[in-house]
Amino acid sequence: MRPGLPVIGCNDRPSSVATDSHMRAPHGYFQTYHIDTHHARLDSLAGTASGIPTEAETIESYCRHTGRSEIADWPYYMAFSMFRLAGIAQGVYKRGLDGNASSPRALEMGKKVEALSNTAWALIE
Repeated sequence: MRPGLPVIGCNDRPSSVATDSHMRAPHGYFQTYHIDTHHARLDSLAGTASGIPTEAETIESYCRHTGRSEIADWPYYMAFSMFRLAGIAQGVYKRGLDGNASSPRALEMGKKVEALSNTAWALIE
């Protein structure tokens, strides 16, 4: 994902992100600033009027509570998290196609893969 460096592998196991503390932050909550949830993207709702902190305010709070001054390469971590979610969505979709998904909505995940990948790519361009 960084210019000039080849991709040598990808691991989708949850434990693969546990070794880098910055990988835990973007997975989940921070993604909602960049992807549509059931109602809207969190970045469109955030601000003083709603009381929902902006992404920058949330990052600042995260850094303050973890004793960091910043998170270098934040877009890299967010993009990695988005590509990871796209991979998970693709797997759920495939299980839906194969008829062995645990969710009756598994086939809907196929529609989300391209959007998640495009969002991830936009974060690092």
